[in-house]
Amino acid sequence: MHAHWIIPQGIIQSLFKKPYIVTGHGGDVTSLNNRLIFTLKKRCLKRAKYVTVVSEYLKEKVCDIIPETKVKVISMGVDTGNFGKRFRIDNYFNQGNRKVVLFVGRLVEKKGIKYLIEAMERIDAVLVIVGTGPLEKELKTKSKKIENRIRFLGNKSHNELKKIYSSSDIFVAPSVIAKNGDQEGLPTTILEAMASDIPVIASNYGGMKELITSYKNGILCDPGSVEQIAMAIKRLCCDEKLYEEIVKNARMTIKEYDYENIAKQFSEIIRYVNMAYSK
Repeated sequence: MHAHWIIPQGIIQSLFKKPYIVTGHGGDVTSLNNRLIFTLKKRCLKRAKYVTVVSEYLKEKVCDIIPETKVKVISMGVDTGNFGKRFRIDNYFNQGNRKVVLFVGRLVEKKGIKYLIEAMERIDAVLVIVGTGPLEKELKTKSKKIENRIRFLGNKSHNELKKIYSSSDIFVAPSVIAKNGDQEGLPTTILEAMASDIPVIASNYGGMKELITSYKNGILCDPGSVEQIAMAIKRLCCDEKLYEEIVKNARMTIKEYDYENIAKQFSEIIRYVNMAYSK
């Protein structure tokens, strides 16, 4: 059994005798650490035959909980063949001559979307937000100043997303650490954006700073910095050479995260667990 997220899937699986692998993705490792949940998380990690996480940062956090745990860093990866500029549709968002800035994800505190909306008040571009969540109403109210330049699209299918990514110009993941400690590991949306040949602006923490070298294959900003997000977007809008350089380097980076490579790593772990359990 392979349980994704320690909470609740990993904890539930730890109640049974069947051997399992558990993968930590972010907030399940860093947040919800009251005494009861922490005890259950610790038991889950102890009983797992193998633990994987999506970033080195999360590996450190897991080792803080259970120092002796065998932990491997494996990203969730991306099907690179399912994304790319060939899916681009001109003027897909009725943006006219404006650039399109894209966000994809749940509308929750750790995603930092409010900072992106504030940054867009300084930029003559269209902001497209894909996803739903508890902050949707609040974010729509907050975006009144740019209501003619913002599109809330709700949830979209994978088939629609590949067109949305490729028809946009810049992807922004303005993540922050939530008040309850919830935070990102490495958002798959960043990998999908890279595979779609659009440059990524992301927050400088967790798995994002492990993936991105700023101004090489993306741009990193301090979490919650409206000014840095705005400056990065403006730079990409006006510096064509930098834009193309980041896209080219990101294309090289994303090859390491292709599903084929990720599958091989998980296959090795599953084979190892099966052999150990069969004894």
